[in-house]
Amino acid sequence: MKESFRDIASIIQEGLPTVAALAMEEFMDSKPELKNHYSARQLQTCRKDFEYITLFFSASIRYNRPEILAEFLGWCKSFFPTIDVPYEEVFGALMAIQKQVIEFSHTSKLAEDIRYIVEEATKMEGQHFAVHLSFIDDQDNPQAFEAREYLNLLLDTRRMEAFDLIYNLINQGIPIKNIYLNIFQPVQYEIGRLWQKGEISVAQEHYCTAATQTLIANLYKYFLRPSGDKTMVAACAPGELHEMGLRMLADIFEMEGWHTVYIGANTPVNDLLKLIEKQKPLILALSATLPFNVAALDEIISRIKKAEISTKILVGGLPFKLSPGLWKDIGADAYAADALSALQLAQDLISKN
Repeated sequence: MKESFRDIASIIQEGLPTVAALAMEEFMDSKPELKNHYSARQLQTCRKDFEYITLFFSASIRYNRPEILAEFLGWCKSFFPTIDVPYEEVFGALMAIQKQVIEFSHTSKLAEDIRYIVEEATKMEGQHFAVHLSFIDDQDNPQAFEAREYLNLLLDTRRMEAFDLIYNLINQGIPIKNIYLNIFQPVQYEIGRLWQKGEISVAQEHYCTAATQTLIANLYKYFLRPSGDKTMVAACAPGELHEMGLRMLADIFEMEGWHTVYIGANTPVNDLLKLIEKQKPLILALSATLPFNVAALDEIISRIKKAEISTKILVGGLPFKLSPGLWKDIGADAYAADALSALQLAQDLISKN
């Protein structure tokens, strides 16, 4: 991987408002009918969209990974039509951003490489993004019926009935771990899919997620016990607010006898490093859902290695699923696709010490 790609990505992120504003200005000049049609509020929203697209563009360039941008373009193609924005306009915005990135970073030498990443992402878009019929699988999930019922109750804002459903399953002897893996996890994925398709609102998504977080907090009495001698710290990247997956992973480690230190969302780098030095955990689990937050994990891992801390580092999240080998690029010890594989990998890593 060319180190200069990282330099370009850093320049883009540092100059994000300027790059996005220049790209938007060029795009709007080419489409005066849009510029004249949009209200001041719509133009402000559009500016934020340009910044968001620029961030994904930057993440793809940083690690020379077209598949990151391909996934985002696929998401755009699925989502933006639900809010009456044609995909062609999104792609036009991307082309304007590409031009500004090349000009802003003064990188004519790498211009063709940048164009190549965009071209490859465009070709790969259909391969790397698939709209699932449902994440609740009747064939492979023994609690599929209950998962669907739980989801429907939440979507109908019948939170207490949803909670009672879970408590009844526990009283029937269904292990908490199964409830996490077979109900909470697929339901969260399904909520994301429904939002993406425009079938539920942001308010509904927030309500459902908050309800599950509340329920999880109330389930700790069923599995918390005196901690074992193996410590795991779990934290999201700075700026990363998607924490549900990591929280469930930490809980499942706890169920298996680990002492877990769950930090959660948006963890400052310096604070995390101080905690690692104090706790000296066997495992550090880091999570990023948005690709442009991977760079922060990269920094955390680099600083841990430089400090010669022996903690083994697991990473997880969508960018690593999309881009096999990305975890190696940032110096992690392993990538875990889910909580169960994380448990096994953690055991394998510490057994090698």
